[in-house]
Amino acid sequence: MTTAATVSTMAAGSAAADGGANGSIGGRWSSPLGRALLGAVLMWLAFPPAQLWPLAWVAPCCWISLITDARLCGRRPYRMLYVVGLFHWLLMLQWIRLPHWTAHLGWLALSLYLAVYLPAFVVLSRVLVHRWCVPVWCAAPVVWTGLEWGRGHLLTGFSLSLLGHTQVPWLTIIQIADLGGAYAVSFLLMLVSAALVHACIETRAGRRWWPLVMAAGVGLLAWGYGAWRMQDPPASIAEDGSRLRVGLVQCSIDTTFREDVDESGMAFQHCLRLSRSLLQQHPQVELVIWPESMFTAHWPWLTHVSAPAPPADVEVSPDVFRENVATMAAENRRKSQFVAQQLHTRFLVGTGATHVGQGTVEQFNAALLFDRSGELQQRYDKMHPVMFGEYLPFGHWFPWLYRLTPIPSGLTPGKGAVGMPIGDWQLCASICFENTVPHLIRRQLLELERAGRPADMLVTVTNDGWFWGSSLLDLHLACGIFRAVEHRLPLAIAANTGFSAVVDGNGRRLVQGPRRAEATLVADVQRDGRWSLYRAMGDWPAGLCLLISLAGVCHRTTQAARRCILGQ
Repeated sequence: MTTAATVSTMAAGSAAADGGANGSIGGRWSSPLGRALLGAVLMWLAFPPAQLWPLAWVAPCCWISLITDARLCGRRPYRMLYVVGLFHWLLMLQWIRLPHWTAHLGWLALSLYLAVYLPAFVVLSRVLVHRWCVPVWCAAPVVWTGLEWGRGHLLTGFSLSLLGHTQVPWLTIIQIADLGGAYAVSFLLMLVSAALVHACIETRAGRRWWPLVMAAGVGLLAWGYGAWRMQDPPASIAEDGSRLRVGLVQCSIDTTFREDVDESGMAFQHCLRLSRSLLQQHPQVELVIWPESMFTAHWPWLTHVSAPAPPADVEVSPDVFRENVATMAAENRRKSQFVAQQLHTRFLVGTGATHVGQGTVEQFNAALLFDRSGELQQRYDKMHPVMFGEYLPFGHWFPWLYRLTPIPSGLTPGKGAVGMPIGDWQLCASICFENTVPHLIRRQLLELERAGRPADMLVTVTNDGWFWGSSLLDLHLACGIFRAVEHRLPLAIAANTGFSAVVDGNGRRLVQGPRRAEATLVADVQRDGRWSLYRAMGDWPAGLCLLISLAGVCHRTTQAARRCILGQ
């Protein structure tokens, strides 16, 4: 039987089963609206906080069934899908509203944008299935994966809550991330769901359901690959057997946009106290890591040119300005030396940073590595600031926009990756949500490789105290686990309010801190010498999925325009 005939019969079988064109799921959920809502709820339940991750293997069936309908009922079905998508993302992203009342606007704005992807998934898939006769078990995973890649790049990117992230509890299956990233896991989940839908329709039509067998075979291969990768210890791991003992400090301070010098100083003192306690119990720790911003204390880390000049809007004489800058820089040096005297080991901290130039002041979010004497050894500036959290679109050209928000000014992005040496180890640092951006971490690792300093370990310092112990903590940690598996590198995360963790190259959590509570964690990190196809190849397979999805629509649109021009 030809593919075209198969698709036609599938659509006809679906329509006949549900009284017209209402898909393959009957009962009260047989309408497009019912199936769309059911899919939205099931997909939300698959993620934290419910984290019923097995649902992710079947939840997409509700949305995929809309693809197989001969036609979507209702006057404006895609508007209905957009509203359902908005409902879904408002549930998924409710943690965005927590830091400040103005964050409700960001919560709504981001949800309004992400809601586009559900109707886009359905319409692009329907074009492939009904116009190009692509089987639904092929079209759905291709379109879904392509759209996940698209939202990871468009408008600075948003790669939290990818479908594959639901499978973090099942470590064996996510090992395929070193082949195609988190997108590979999403593709597998959608393939299985689409094969289930296809099998239901094929069974009703009295034909074979070999795509389900094929999907099960692919899933079995993925599981077998993961089981092989999870061998303990893998044959290729750490041939030299070297280890690095790392200590993580997790404080628990709920963060707000309110500028409070006393609160910042309190965070510094908390981290110092926890660090002393950690080293009293584990004096052999070679590196202590603090969360983002906890080292800032009463003022940011300050650097300056040889003869700094005040900005035009600062009403102070140049001599007084230079004296103040020199005083702050000296105080920073005394602060780092004081911490070194307390700890007697290397420490890596997150802090706000300021650079004063000739009439300019730049703000950075930085990670600083100090040696045992408190001398600055290396510095990394955050490359990927968070929109609406660390900068405003167009704020560089219209500074008055910042007066409408609690954000004092925009951050200057860092210029590139920085390798942080700890003995014969090289660390690749990232800050806050940077570890949720897969192509950014890959880019940093490749930069270090080209510079002859390949990374042995990933490190993230983050302040998740903005989100008050919500499900964002689980989602953020899931992204970090995927970065470790994708690149076969251990990862250490120091997070305010949690989750701090040390993860090995298989994604296993060697240690993990509690939710919204203080903790100190110690782990012996082992090198992972395994090669990663994902690091070598990158995201181009997922990008190709988007290209295929859009090509079908573009070709159809081009043909329609040609017929219109020719009067046909």
